[in-house]
Amino acid sequence: MKFPYTKSKTARIVAIISAVFLPIAVAGAAYLYYARYERKKYLKQIRRVLFLGDSQTVPNSSYADLVSSAMNWEYNKVAMVGAKTDWILDKYRERIEPYDAVIVMIGGNDVWGTGKADSAIANLSQLKSLARSRNQTLIFVSPPSKSFYSTDSTKLSEYNRIGQWMRQNGDLFVDGTSITSNPSLFASDKLHLNNQGHINIAYQFVEALRSA
Repeated sequence: MKFPYTKSKTARIVAIISAVFLPIAVAGAAYLYYARYERKKYLKQIRRVLFLGDSQTVPNSSYADLVSSAMNWEYNKVAMVGAKTDWILDKYRERIEPYDAVIVMIGGNDVWGTGKADSAIANLSQLKSLARSRNQTLIFVSPPSKSFYSTDSTKLSEYNRIGQWMRQNGDLFVDGTSITSNPSLFASDKLHLNNQGHINIAYQFVEALRSA
C-alpha cells in the first residue's frame, strides 16, 4: 500500500509548519511574560488606594482596613449602606486624587433593587474606563455569597454575573463570593460579613497580591 506522503515529504511539511508557527508561539509567550511582569510591577508599586463599596466595606474593621494594614497602604474608603454601582461611579468621578489603585466590592444592592445585573455591569464598565484613563490599577473583589440570605435563583444568577464580569475585567480579581461560602462567616442577618468573614477575604486578598 502506498501512503500519500513519504517520510521526507512529511519532514518538509513539519519543517514548514514549525517555521511559520514557532515564531508566533515564541512571540505569544514573550507577550504573556511581559504582561505578567508589568502587572506584578504595578501591583508592587501600590501605595495609595481608594476602596469603593457598600455596607460590606463600611465597618472600621472591614476587609479593606485589614488589607491596608497588612500591606501598609495609605487608603481612603468611599462606602455607604445601601450603595449601588451608580453611587460609587459618581463618587469615583469626584475623586481626582492620584491613587495607585482602585478596589471595588459591590453588587448586591443593584441586583436586589432591580432584579438584574445589567445596570451594575454597565456602571462598572464606565468605572473601568475611567480607571484606565487615570492609569490606576483596578482590583475587583466579588461581593460575598448571598446563598444563605436568599433562595431566589434568578437573583442569585444575576448576582453571580457581576462576579463573573469582575473576574474578566480587573487587573486583579479576588473571589469574595467563593471565599465566603460558609454560613459561619456572616452575621445573624445572613447578609453582612462578620469579623471572620472580613478576615478570610483579607487573607486571600493579600495572598493574591503576593502571588500575582
